[in-house]
Amino acid sequence: MEHRSEDFPPKNTRKTTELIWKLSRNSRQALKRGFARVWLRERRYHKYKYVVETCFDGTRVYLTRPARFNQGIDFQVWAQSPVDREGKQKKLRPSYKWLVRDLRRKLRKRPRLRRELYRAIGEIFDCREPRDIVRRHPRLQVLSGGASFEVTMCLLKWLFIEQDLTYWLGTGRNRLMRYIENKVFKMKVADYT
Repeated sequence: MEHRSEDFPPKNTRKTTELIWKLSRNSRQALKRGFARVWLRERRYHKYKYVVETCFDGTRVYLTRPARFNQGIDFQVWAQSPVDREGKQKKLRPSYKWLVRDLRRKLRKRPRLRRELYRAIGEIFDCREPRDIVRRHPRLQVLSGGASFEVTMCLLKWLFIEQDLTYWLGTGRNRLMRYIENKVFKMKVADYT
């Protein structure tokens, strides 16, 4: 008797396809539909690297698929700085803990910008584009400590989207926002369990 299942190619022989992809939508549902359309075109057994943002300083934000733990509807968010004078390039895969540390560092140096930073994060939460937020909040560009304000906003956009896909029925984006509200802005908001 012959087996019907296919033999999988070894992981180290899978090709990585790099694509530049701009996804700009004004609602969570539209974002999910945009992802579905692109992912339905992916070829089997391939790895993908989607360059989704290029910041003013040259930092590229990109997504990799499949993700290490969840091989289905999931991706990893990365940032890659431009090559510096010494020929070095930094890569960052932000976690929620990294995000909280980054935002706290920014606020520690400029606590008076707390409300404006919260408004900017709220705009990302509401599916606004990071580049527009950077233009609308020029005072926040002085926030330092960790990544630049623009890079942080770009990463936050994609972390929110990743949560929209992981928690398909709508709780993910809210989970991340509540985490930020609790840990960064010390707001007493009930957490999801």
